[in-house]
Amino acid sequence: MTRKIAVVGATPEAFIQLSLLVMNRRYDGKEKFGDDEFTLIHDPDKVYPYMLSGIGVAFQEVLEREIFFTKRWLDKYCDGVDSCGYKYVGWGNRRDKNFMVSGCSNTFDIEKFRQHFLEDGGKIFGKNVSIIQQKIDSFSVTDDKCLINNNEYDYVIDCTEKNPLGWEMDYMQPSVTFTNSAIMIEIPEKGNWNYTIEYAAKYGHIVGLPLRDSQRWIYLYDNNIAHELDVVEDFKEVFPNFKFDETVNGGQRTFFYEEHSWIPKISNYVIHPDNKRYMRNGAALINIEPASPGTSAESTYFVAEQICRYLYNDNARDREVHDHMLQLNYGSYIIQTLQSFLCFTYQYGSRHDTEFWNRLKEQATEYLNSPVFAHPGVFAGNKFLDKIISDSFTEEDFRIAHHAQNASGELILPYSWMNNANMFYEYSIGLGAPYAHLLSTLGETDPPEPFGTIGYDCI
Repeated sequence: MTRKIAVVGATPEAFIQLSLLVMNRRYDGKEKFGDDEFTLIHDPDKVYPYMLSGIGVAFQEVLEREIFFTKRWLDKYCDGVDSCGYKYVGWGNRRDKNFMVSGCSNTFDIEKFRQHFLEDGGKIFGKNVSIIQQKIDSFSVTDDKCLINNNEYDYVIDCTEKNPLGWEMDYMQPSVTFTNSAIMIEIPEKGNWNYTIEYAAKYGHIVGLPLRDSQRWIYLYDNNIAHELDVVEDFKEVFPNFKFDETVNGGQRTFFYEEHSWIPKISNYVIHPDNKRYMRNGAALINIEPASPGTSAESTYFVAEQICRYLYNDNARDREVHDHMLQLNYGSYIIQTLQSFLCFTYQYGSRHDTEFWNRLKEQATEYLNSPVFAHPGVFAGNKFLDKIISDSFTEEDFRIAHHAQNASGELILPYSWMNNANMFYEYSIGLGAPYAHLLSTLGETDPPEPFGTIGYDCI
């Protein structure tokens, strides 16, 4: 039985999804589903022409399992650069040094990447795989098929970055409003750093991405608070040696900016509850804070894997149970991991006493203090945010709880992302949490430059 499955949106998330489909066809489904046909559809109107953040290591690891794909290839043909960590500039309570947090990712030119795969047409993935560019003018789903431009598919996995293919109202708002707009500029100079910069600006934060021959800077903000022109003016202050939309004059170089907005949203489901032929992943599933570290590739991988398990399970009852558990795990991830992690990074505001930062500081703190988050050392519902580590619940207690949570899989610590104890330490110390002095380290790992200055040298 040959099934036709479409993955829509030539995004990094879509390539993760396609790679896992190919893997499952080769191994799990070779007996019954070994002839499945996959089509990745690239509609330029459905994706952004540039990346908003670096891509986690899961992206490369998944692709290189199924195709010849190396970091050297990415560097040579797509201007790729290794990005080792995230540097926060001007965030939090501290007023002495910027800080770094660990993490490995890649930054590259997404348009060059797409072009290489479009030219290949999917042949590198093996039989029955095609990658095409096609403007999507129509989409519909019935009980027995999906139609894209009148072409029939059995299943469609929506990985678009902009508007989803269908059911645009099937979303909920995030508990906290972060950003909803971005201005992107490209500076024609090599990025002379090897990490992602998170720079606290007046009206939001600026993400700095290095490329082999250029730099990408994305200013993320809330357009309900700041006007585009105000953001551009702040951008000019950060980069005073460059002019916007002007001719070269007096030795100053010109660069142009692109602006786009989105509605922050969280899908109500991964697999449509009434029509199981339509599924979501990537930004079509979750679009809260597109440039946030540690939330994209790994969550995409989990969802993509679960979609594959659903598609390659031939037992109707088992599929139903799997769909139910996927929905429960998805809901838990939204609350316990994604939103709590983002709120943790925003809870102490920044060096700027502005409406954006004051609002987020208030909303993030309120969210993190919600009774939904249990704590092993206090009664549920007590406000423990500034006492996660204290005289009564010590660092050693945290370590014991951390190991118990990892071993049991049960939620013991307040936020599930605390499974990564080093991440918790880095953010707590870097942001200047009131209990940071109770955390033991071998020494400071802060960058050498003063608080709030961009700088590039981290050693």
